[in-house]
Amino acid sequence: MKTLYVHIGTPKTGTTSIQRFCMDNESLLNERGYCYPPSFYKYPVVAKARNGHFLVGVIKDENGERCLEREAELFNEGMEKVQEQFAKYDNVILSDESIWRAMDIESKDLWDKLKEESKKGDFTIKAIVYLRRQDKMICSIWNQSIKSPPGNTDRRFEDYIKDRNLEARLNYGDKIDRLASILGKENLIVRRFDKENFIGGNIYTDVLQAIGL
Repeated sequence: MKTLYVHIGTPKTGTTSIQRFCMDNESLLNERGYCYPPSFYKYPVVAKARNGHFLVGVIKDENGERCLEREAELFNEGMEKVQEQFAKYDNVILSDESIWRAMDIESKDLWDKLKEESKKGDFTIKAIVYLRRQDKMICSIWNQSIKSPPGNTDRRFEDYIKDRNLEARLNYGDKIDRLASILGKENLIVRRFDKENFIGGNIYTDVLQAIGL
């Protein structure tokens, strides 16, 4: 059975490092029957290593209006590329950290759409998600908001969290349950983002073990 691994974040859990690792070791993954395909479409300000962005990427026209038709075209084109890789490899890996957020906002039907694609293409979907302890995650995002240009070094943490929907950001269990209801609990790979819990002591060996290597 072919397997599509979809790595969905969450934010601040080493997603960029995982993506670069997969790109840097493409030939080794290929030898073992795995493929981390390159991005086929360039989204503005989205790194090319985020090869799964087509699943949730938002496209706007010259008037700033969302172009749902174009988004659907890119989704279908991306899934065709996945099927092309399945002709050569048993396992395809997609990754994009924005999926975790987008499944509640722009792409609420994502997993239903992917489930239909899996039936048509005769492959299994496995979702990989790393969860960081909530207090550490929200503090990390706050730190980044201060450091990243233009930054707001005067913004207190107490003020920052008042502007955030903490229920949506921190209620991991609700999203995991919804994923399980669509994909099946057996097709969820949920890991702690914590060095002490990584298999082999680092994120790279941990994610390789998650995909069966």
